[in-house]
Formats: sequence, C-alpha cells, structure tokens
Amino acid sequence: MKRRVRLVERFLSLLLVFLAAIARLSAGSLAYSGKSATAFRVADRIVVDGSLGEWNKQSPILVDQKEQVIHDEGQWTGADDCGVKAYVMWDEGSVYLAAEIMDDTPFMYREGFPPDLADSLVLHIGVNPDADPDRAAYEAEDFRLTMVIDDYYFNTGIDRGMVEDKKGYESRGEDGDEQVLDGYECAVAEIDGGYVFECVIPLGNFANDQIPALIPQAGMSVGMEISMFDLDFPCPGVANARIAWSANADIDVNPGLWGSVTFAD
Repeated sequence: MKRRVRLVERFLSLLLVFLAAIARLSAGSLAYSGKSATAFRVADRIVVDGSLGEWNKQSPILVDQKEQVIHDEGQWTGADDCGVKAYVMWDEGSVYLAAEIMDDTPFMYREGFPPDLADSLVLHIGVNPDADPDRAAYEAEDFRLTMVIDDYYFNTGIDRGMVEDKKGYESRGEDGDEQVLDGYECAVAEIDGGYVFECVIPLGNFANDQIPALIPQAGMSVGMEISMFDLDFPCPGVANARIAWSANADIDVNPGLWGSVTFAD
C-alpha cells in the first residue's frame, strides 16, 4: 500500500513538472508584445529588384492603423499617408525584408539627414533565439537597424546607444551618410500611391568575435519589430511621423515590447 502511495505521489510530482514546462512554453509563445508573424524560407533565390513575385506573402506584418502611430500623431492622416505591409523571409545566411508602403510624399531624404529624420524603415532584431522574451533592457545581441528609403540614396545606420554591454559592437551610420552593412542589397519600385521596398540583410552584419551570427532554422523564433519614419517635407524633423507594428513608443529602449517572428519552411 505504501509503495502504491509513493508511486502515485511520484507520478503526480512528474505530472506537475510536465505541466509547468508546458506552461512555460505557452508563455514563451505569447511573449514580446503578442504580435507575431512567420518568416518563410527562401525556396530558390530572391532577386532584389522591387518585384515580389518570388515572395511568400501569407504572413504580412501590418503597420497601418492610427493606434500604431507612436510619434507626431497629428502628422499622420491615414494609411495612404504612411501604411506598411511587410514580409520577412530567410535562408541560413540572411534575412530578407520586403514592404509595400503607401506614402503620399515618398522619398523624403537628402544627404546629411539622420535616418530617424527621413523616410526610413526600422528593423529591430534579436539575434539570440534563447534571449528572455520578457527582457526589459537591450542585450548585446539586440540591434536597431535604420534603412533610409530614397530613389537614389539607400544609406543605413545601426544604433547601439541603448546597449549597456556592447561586446565590441558600437553604433554606426548615425549621421545618415554611410552604408554600414556588408552585402546589403535593396531596391524600390513605385506603385500607385506608394512603392515597394525590398532588401537582403546578411546576418553576419550583427556578429563579431563576441557575438555569434544568427543561423536561422525552421521552428526558431526571435524578437523582431518593424516601424517606419515618414517625413512629409524636405526638412528633417518637420512633420516626421512614426508608425510601429507593436504600437508602443518604448520599443527603442525595451525589447520586451517588440513583436516576434518564427522561421518556417
């Protein structure tokens, strides 16, 4: 009888451990802001030309609602002023980002405009898939990449000012006059009411001798956030609205507020 009781107690103990593990996994899947999307593997190859014929568009990231405007709200007049439908794809060495962007005053950029004060797409990405999704401060593996969108200049910048332990990786391109990414390719193609932006970002750009490069695998999830700065006049800082997937103005200081993407075949 005592042996049976002990077996039952042991079974119940193991069951509790199992249920707790399931609960942790479930909580992890709902971490970050709750916004999530799927990044599909590139089937063959993607030609970066502003045409999205090779893209899997089943899991769009939608950034086009009033409640998603996080800066200069009075300067946003609707989705045709600044609205983004973005897609993410991947292979073992790169992430690919495309966006169908509605903008009634496109390509507002000139030499010397900081990326945050021009038309630019911002990608936040955490390259450590094991990072705590509830972290409230940037770690060394968290990056903020700004990509200027213009019909001539396509400069980039990486902001590391919010990272305490940078592990040797400093900010680059903050003045807007640099291309800081190796192997970066991008293209734009105008459409009615806006344009298509397409780019490839080699993941080695987020690595050094202290930060290992992210190698995506099907089933892996990482923190990611998409936002857009929209300049309406050819003067930086004037009428510069910003709209963000997770609808939170603190995404630049708190990665726990980002969305997330899961890599899939």
